[in-house]
Amino acid sequence: MEKQTKEEHFSFLRNVRDFCNQFRKKLVRFLKELRRLDVACMLLAGAIHHTAGFTWGYNATIYFDQHLGSEQSGSTRTYLMIIVAVCGVAGATIGGTLTDYLGNRKDLSGIRAALVILVLSAVFAAPFFAMSLYFTAPYCFIFLAIAYCSSGRSQKLLYFEYLLKILNIRFR
Repeated sequence: MEKQTKEEHFSFLRNVRDFCNQFRKKLVRFLKELRRLDVACMLLAGAIHHTAGFTWGYNATIYFDQHLGSEQSGSTRTYLMIIVAVCGVAGATIGGTLTDYLGNRKDLSGIRAALVILVLSAVFAAPFFAMSLYFTAPYCFIFLAIAYCSSGRSQKLLYFEYLLKILNIRFR
């Protein structure tokens, strides 16, 4: 093992000091950003959204285990995982695309297009969510997948975005 020279040692210490100073500056800037109302509200809304998602996932697994029987427990979890991952992404993509398409029209520009898609997707998805509770496997999962694909836009934090726009809180 080679012996480290004093110059290499001090160079290493300078690099560590520079890194710590840069990290401290970025941390201070980050903490200043957290004091902004819109950022704090977004963090709170994100925490509520994720808590609701975890709660739904936990309770949906218990419900479908009891509804379908514990012998199908493994397949229930697999179906729920696939539906949430694939259909949730598909729903968000479809909803975003429709919102962008309607947003290009003169009569539905801006937030109106997103509100129209939000309301229509929630109204369209509600019966499919209800049917997923009343039917047995595999039909309940088919209805759940359809509901997730059609309500992906409404499951996001759009309500919070509209609240910020109504309150006239602006993002940078």
